Amino acid sequence: MNKKISANEFRESLDRHASDLKANPWLAQGIIASEMKGETKVKRKWTTSVIIALLMILALGTVAYGVTSLWRTVSWQGEVINTVEQEIVKMPEENVQTYNRMQNYINDLPENEIALAWFDDGNESDYWSSIQKPMAKSFQCMEDFLEYMSGVTTLTAPARFPEGEYDSFDAVVFMTCRDTGKYELIESGEKDSFHYSRFRMDEADAVPFEYYIDIFMKDGTSYIIQSTLLTEAREVATGLDEGETAESITVRGMDDALLIHRQDETVYDVIMRRKLPEPIGWKQITGTEEPFEEETGLYTEENVVIWGQDNFDPAELAKLFDVE
Repeated sequence: MNKKISANEFRESLDRHASDLKANPWLAQGIIASEMKGETKVKRKWTTSVIIALLMILALGTVAYGVTSLWRTVSWQGEVINTVEQEIVKMPEENVQTYNRMQNYINDLPENEIALAWFDDGNESDYWSSIQKPMAKSFQCMEDFLEYMSGVTTLTAPARFPEGEYDSFDAVVFMTCRDTGKYELIESGEKDSFHYSRFRMDEADAVPFEYYIDIFMKDGTSYIIQSTLLTEAREVATGLDEGETAESITVRGMDDALLIHRQDETVYDVIMRRKLPEPIGWKQITGTEEPFEEETGLYTEENVVIWGQDNFDPAELAKLFDVE
C-alpha cells in the first residue's frame, strides 16, 4: 500500500465532509472531548494535542457521526451559487480504536516533528486511515504569539484582540517545508496495528501555513480564529443552512469578506480572503512507503475565519483584522 494524501485532497476533504463542523467549531470541540478523550462535556481549555485533533477532524472529516443536510453554497460576494446535499462521512466502528491509537501516538510526538501514521483498511479512498502531523508551535500567551507572528510573512495575524478579561488564550501555528527545503527521516516502523514515519526539517525551511487561536473570556464570550494558506482561489466561500445569510462587508487588508448570520443567534462568523503578493513554494510528504514521495506546489491565497459565540456585537468580529 502506498497511501497518499495530497495538499489538495487534504483541503478538498474539508469542503466535502466537514461543512457543518466548519460552520460550528464548538460542535467539533465537543466531538473531540467525547470521542477522543472519553469525556462527556466540552473541555474548557484546549491543549496543543486537542487543537491538532481539531485540525484533523475539520480537515479529514473523521468523526464518528453521519450527518446529511441540504445547504447552499455561497460566493465571496454573498450570492447563492448552488444547493447541494452535504454529508459528513461516518467512520466504520471497526476502525475507531485503531484511529484513536494512531491519533494518541501522533499527539504525543514533539511539536517540532513531522509525522505520518496510517493503517490499511482495504480502501485507499478512506481519509481516516491516514493522519498527517505538521510541525507546530503552540502558545498560551497572546504577547508570545504576537511576537512570533511579527516575524511571519506568510500569514496575517489579528490587528487587535477582543478587549476584556481573558480566562484563557491558546494558539498553535502549523508549518510545512518550503519547496527548496529537505525532510530528514528520523524513524519508520509499525506499532499497535498501524504504521508510522517521523521526520524533521530545518527550522529555516519551515513555512507557516495555518494557525488556530482559541480565546475564552471571563464574561463567557469565546472566539476561534483560523488562518490558512490555499493553493488556489475558491469560487465557493462557505455553505449556509436554511435561514442563514451571508452579508458582504469590507475589511481593510482583505480582498473579500463575509459576515455570516447562523441559525444559532449566539454564533456568528466572518470569513475573509486575500491574494498573496507573491506565491509561496511548499513541499509535502505524500507517500507512506520508502522512498517517500514529495509533492510541491504554490500557495497563492490566504483564507481567514473568525467564529464568535455569546455576548458580543457581530460587527466587532471583522474589526479584529481591520488594518488602519
